[in-house]
Amino acid sequence: GRPTPIGFAFAADSQKLAAWLVAAQDACGGDIGHELSAERLAADIRAVAIDVQQMATEAGLGSHAAVPSLQAACAHWLGERMRKDEQCSDWAARPLSAEQMRYAATDSSMCLRVLQAMEADSGESRSHIRDWV
Repeated sequence: GRPTPIGFAFAADSQKLAAWLVAAQDACGGDIGHELSAERLAADIRAVAIDVQQMATEAGLGSHAAVPSLQAACAHWLGERMRKDEQCSDWAARPLSAEQMRYAATDSSMCLRVLQAMEADSGESRSHIRDWV
């Protein structure tokens, strides 16, 4: 099957991913079977993606005034504090620093670990992600 996008607060990421895919197709002169629009592709990505923040909200984390952060989800399901020192660093600068790359890897892996813990708590299983965690 196709890979399932997994993210936390995934809407903005889906827009960036869609824009990148459309630009890559245009640059390569490729055609993946139909004309892509970034808006449509972002909507298609969101439709199949697993948004861990949305799942955490549905599980009762957060409040009526605020959606939960990944840091809050880590504390709740993993009992771990997540460092966010690099979150506001300059992500447009190249090359990325070693600290930024470490942060990005940790951020991604924590999202998967939280999803796995949420599934264990609920008794649900999404076998297509087990190999990633």
